[in-house]
Amino acid sequence: MSKGKPSSKNKPQQVKPAEAAEEASVPASAGLEAVPHKDRTVLYQKIALFVIAFLVFANSIPNKYNLDDELYTVNAQKIVERGVKALPHIFAHHTFSDNENAFEYRPMPMLSFALQFMSIGSSPAASHAVNVCLYALTIVLLFALLLKWFKKANPWFAFAVCLMFAVHPLHTEVVDSVKSRDELLAFLFAVMSFLVAWRSYETKKIFYVFLYGVIFMFGVLSKKTILPLMVVPSVAFYFFSDMPIKKILLWFIPVLLISRVTLYSVAMMLPQEQRLFFSMENPFFISDYSFATKAATAMYISGWYFYLHLVPIQLAFYYGYKYVPILGWDNIWVWVSSLFYLSLIIYILINLRKKSIPVFGAILFLLNIFIFSNLFRPAPGMMAERFMYAASLGFSISFCWVIFKLFRVEPAAFKFNVAGKRLAATLVVICCCYAARSVDRNMDWRSKVTLYTHDIKYLGESTKANTLNGELMMSVSNLYRRKAMSAKSAGDIDKAKIFYDSSVYYLKVARDNFEQSILISPNMGSAINNLAVIYFNLDSPLQARKYINMALNGTATMAGGDIALNANDRSKLNHNLGVLYFKNGQIDSALYQFEKAIYYDSTFGEAYIDMSEVLLMSHDTNKAMRVLLKAAKNMPQESIAYTDLANISLYQKDTASAVMYCERAAQMKKVNPQIVVFLKNYYTSKNNMERAQYYNNKLQKMMNDRQKNASRIPTD
Repeated sequence: MSKGKPSSKNKPQQVKPAEAAEEASVPASAGLEAVPHKDRTVLYQKIALFVIAFLVFANSIPNKYNLDDELYTVNAQKIVERGVKALPHIFAHHTFSDNENAFEYRPMPMLSFALQFMSIGSSPAASHAVNVCLYALTIVLLFALLLKWFKKANPWFAFAVCLMFAVHPLHTEVVDSVKSRDELLAFLFAVMSFLVAWRSYETKKIFYVFLYGVIFMFGVLSKKTILPLMVVPSVAFYFFSDMPIKKILLWFIPVLLISRVTLYSVAMMLPQEQRLFFSMENPFFISDYSFATKAATAMYISGWYFYLHLVPIQLAFYYGYKYVPILGWDNIWVWVSSLFYLSLIIYILINLRKKSIPVFGAILFLLNIFIFSNLFRPAPGMMAERFMYAASLGFSISFCWVIFKLFRVEPAAFKFNVAGKRLAATLVVICCCYAARSVDRNMDWRSKVTLYTHDIKYLGESTKANTLNGELMMSVSNLYRRKAMSAKSAGDIDKAKIFYDSSVYYLKVARDNFEQSILISPNMGSAINNLAVIYFNLDSPLQARKYINMALNGTATMAGGDIALNANDRSKLNHNLGVLYFKNGQIDSALYQFEKAIYYDSTFGEAYIDMSEVLLMSHDTNKAMRVLLKAAKNMPQESIAYTDLANISLYQKDTASAVMYCERAAQMKKVNPQIVVFLKNYYTSKNNMERAQYYNNKLQKMMNDRQKNASRIPTD
């Protein structure tokens, strides 16, 4: 071999076209560039994440509407009824409002509901399906984002993080609660904006910086609690790019300006926000606690959040006081949580310059935990699973990194060797457990009844949870009471008794819930009021009078963090107290309470009728008729006052007046068929066949309508 001639052994090997095609798994003659194996893997990973996220939450789609869903659905339906021209109204008013409150500005979720109702319908299934799809889409975009952030790591690490995030049970409230679409949209827009922010780094184009700010503001207009997340791209630039610190800080200015200008404009456009918070939700809203107490409680809540990330078993539809207690520094769990978070902060500070993935994950976790810890501002309900939606991304990143380290596998060097397969198997087992818990939890969210009755078993110390369940049980009791009345009028006495017994059972459950609420918060006005009504319906006069007087005498007021009784509540309580006095033979006291009921609500028909009956029994017919005439004037759509006036006139043998009152009653929407029968017979006797036929036709129509309505009454 000559000295200057290279050896054939050192020559670069040329790949034949056929061999190249075989390596790329496409025919050489195809003339197309082969899709790299890595890109195909990433595509399959994206598809797998979307499918997994969708399937884990797919069994939530048949669910009904649930807790607070009406905040969006009712208003969205009103907008839809007014047509497309009403859509701008969404951006010109507070999103939530009632008689006493006007609060929050979340136009993007409301717009999504309006557009959904216009296009695919307003059914609960359609709303849940949209939520599930938004969630699955978020997971795919999040994976694309992590691939950009974690370039030095194997794509399977980003896949593991997104898989754990996708199946985590803490997200069941976000997906299963239709109302939490604001959380879904806010985080979705945040992830999209982070992708655009990274694009600005890759292309060096200022346009993407502006676009990042605009998309992020869509997230803020979904729910402004994501505002602190605007720092995330800057933190990501520090950890995963070579961008200098000064440039990172300068790059942050545009999005800050866009945020400030938008929020200032909204504040100038809208009237001042009004929202009442109650002690049963969070005592920090209305009571002046020391910073030491707030800090101790915040550390306890933060520790609870971390525990729920690790062991998401006992989840709740509502937390609140006193299930979440107000604590001091004498509690052991406050110190355990404080030491954990102090260690985490020290770890971050020591390793900040290393710019490692677990430090980044820990920062994301801490950022979102402390926002909702109640340390800086009170959180509605003190704590909630939906508050941890963004925090769970930081948890998933750090947790997966810990699992990788336990198996001594570097995220950048992951391979499906022995250690890699053991690592993958471990993560799959953990994710399967989380997925199974999520699927099971979706079933709890099937309806308000299934959710409340499942969770109330361990929410005995939550004032609001007991109040909510009590109100729901009263509604269920009223439903069975109506079924019992319908069955009785249809002649099915056995079924009527079954329905009546069910009504009493649920009323007693409600009683227990409200009594527990008062045990926790003694001045709970709504609970006291409801107990008065419940004991009245259960025919327990002594207990009923006790709670009615507690409510009417002002025992239940703002002191307990609950709103004072409104006029309608007072009217009903005075009426019920009047009935109790009448049953006890105290006629004057009964009449006085009926008068007060009418004073507070001049359209409350039962008070007029009961008062007139007591007056008739006291032989004061003229005053009874005056009461009924006043009722007829104040209730122009009700026929019962005219019906009673007709009966009194007939008793006095004043047929002309009786016919006049019956004629007036017959024109009302709800009329007693006996009135129509009387008029038909009267005009027949007077040989006025035209009027007789008119009332005969009216009677037949009423009978047909009653049969149709009876057939619609559910029997299950």
